[in-house]
Amino acid sequence: MKTEIGRTGRLLINYELLKNNLPPVVIQEEDRVKYFEYLSNNDIDGFAKWIKALSDEETERLKVFGFNK
Repeated sequence: MKTEIGRTGRLLINYELLKNNLPPVVIQEEDRVKYFEYLSNNDIDGFAKWIKALSDEETERLKVFGFNK
């Protein structure tokens, strides 16, 4: 059940990011525990900051490949 909720959550996160012209984020396997901790603790502020940091990292990675926002 937790995996299904996680997948749905990640889909919704990336949908909102793309809708707002932001790059999608990839939650690496080693970050899954952190992801589920944010969700189970209802830490919205911490979660938002973490997702923003992941999005910023992805933006920088895309720039390396010639994509600009």
